Amino acid sequence: MKKIKSNTVKVGMLTLGSRCLGLGRDSLIASYLGSSWVSDVYITAFRIPNMLRDLLGEGALSSVIVSRLGVVKEENEERLRPLIKALFGFWAIVLACVTAVGIFLAPYIVTFLSPGFHDNPEQLKLGIKLTRILFPYIFLVGLSAMTMGVLHHLRKFTWASSASIFFNGTAILSMLVLSFFWPSSPEQKVYLVAITMLLGGLVQMCSQWPGLKGSGFSLVPSFNWQDPEIKKVLMLIAPSIISVAAIQINVAVNHALSTLIGDGAATSLYYAFRLMQLPVGIVGVAVSTVLLPTLTQHFAKGEEKGFAFELSNALVAVSFLTFPAIGGLLALGEDVVEVIYGHGRFDQAAVSYSWLALQGYLFAIAPYVWNKNLIQGFFARSDTKYPLIVSFFSIIINAGVNITLVQVLDCGVRGLAMGTAFVLMMNSIFLVIGLRYKHGVSFPLRPIFIHLGTMLCWTALMVMSLFFVSQLLQDANIYLRVGCVVPVGMAVYFSLWAAFKRWGKKDFRKLSC
Repeated sequence: MKKIKSNTVKVGMLTLGSRCLGLGRDSLIASYLGSSWVSDVYITAFRIPNMLRDLLGEGALSSVIVSRLGVVKEENEERLRPLIKALFGFWAIVLACVTAVGIFLAPYIVTFLSPGFHDNPEQLKLGIKLTRILFPYIFLVGLSAMTMGVLHHLRKFTWASSASIFFNGTAILSMLVLSFFWPSSPEQKVYLVAITMLLGGLVQMCSQWPGLKGSGFSLVPSFNWQDPEIKKVLMLIAPSIISVAAIQINVAVNHALSTLIGDGAATSLYYAFRLMQLPVGIVGVAVSTVLLPTLTQHFAKGEEKGFAFELSNALVAVSFLTFPAIGGLLALGEDVVEVIYGHGRFDQAAVSYSWLALQGYLFAIAPYVWNKNLIQGFFARSDTKYPLIVSFFSIIINAGVNITLVQVLDCGVRGLAMGTAFVLMMNSIFLVIGLRYKHGVSFPLRPIFIHLGTMLCWTALMVMSLFFVSQLLQDANIYLRVGCVVPVGMAVYFSLWAAFKRWGKKDFRKLSC
């Protein structure tokens, strides 16, 4: 348990560093491009390889690799090294083919994903050019995801989790340096941003090699694909890819709807989503990354009580940090948007538009974090079919809800974000039902609900204190106001936690947070 917590803290700290650098990168891009049709085009072009990254990389591949390599190691550890080399060779060929096809089909992809661009030929033309420039990004991050899966199996969490730091750091540094030699107009600056994303992806891929080589694994891929384990891995990856594909269909539908709302809508949703991902990445990714090998080990040993305890404890632990993050964004959201993005060409109107989208995404943060951990319960049991079914149901729900909110009720970007939150909550419910009734995972529901209810009370008191202090400092400089209010909120929340834990210690016997 201590080792799990130690690894979680390490991954969390590295993820925090990565997310902070990611916000710095986004802040720089926002100052260059603002919130306009040019920024909408860039976000569209970058979203396409990002969707494929989730589809062929981090979303499907890494979890399956961890699960399957654990089984192979238990059966015959000598087969591990040749299998990894063969998987690297196979995946490199797949990614190269996907990249080539994507570059060739870029006009059709952009046209399909951005119906709002049809009225502006210049916008559509720029989208096709940027998509072709950015498509090799999928090759770089796809191989990075393969390496990350192997490092997670080897429990080299530090190397794997630091990869995004190298990506964001490289992108920021190269943007700052090259911007001195680049034209300042958004139409030209957007090419600079695209090139720096490729440089960041290249450095990210290379940054993980020392960790792999230090564990005694060769970096030279093999093209001997006759190992029967490759077929087993592919059989596991296939339904997982289809499952993630369903999620990406939701992303594509939402993006297409955002381009129909008007100029700047796709941009505001993107930056609001990035802020939403800050607590998701720091808390959800950190815990779920360390959780998967632990759940796999419990399942392999037939320790069902340990499996249920670790998964339940993870849900409570992520909620403990997620709830105050939601409360903080609720009280200070617009100020936070302005502090991070309100520079250069990103004016006050763009800040208000992004805050409108963030209001809807606040309801999505908790279920998003829960989903990341619940789905690991299925991957640990090599069950990728049930998440697939859930994902297909989500396509229907997402399309119906978001089309109604945007096209029929004209709720704009806030409605689109709230529709996403509703779909994520439904996914969480379906995943819990599947774990309970399909796999017999017995969640200690009463302690979980007691903990969650208590945390909501702490969060409500924290939000009240944030509003009070924020009103007292309403005439102060925005950076001073945010810098003072945030520590007050943290102090209130953690003081309540410390007081309650000491007072009600016996209530924490079954499930600690």
